[in-house]
Amino acid sequence: MNKFLLTLLCLTPLLSACGVSTVDPAPQTLTVFAAASLTGAFDEIGRNFEAANPGVEVRFNFGGSHTLRAQIEHGARADVFASANAEEMEALVQ
Repeated sequence: MNKFLLTLLCLTPLLSACGVSTVDPAPQTLTVFAAASLTGAFDEIGRNFEAANPGVEVRFNFGGSHTLRAQIEHGARADVFASANAEEMEALVQ
């Protein structure tokens, strides 16, 4: 067998494994708990984040900071907590 052909046959699987995957990554969700007073700003930030990060959906839970803190303390999953005041943030950290 031709050395070139043999080398090509041996390298093809290796090169294929190093190639860029055409499989789309699994969709991801970013869950943001934010004070209701931040709704306008965070809606805009969310749209911009989704546009810059295809495959990521930003989900918001807006409400009073004390209510959001209580939800997190009782097991609600949040990736981001944006409180309207430092007291709620400090209480959650504690």
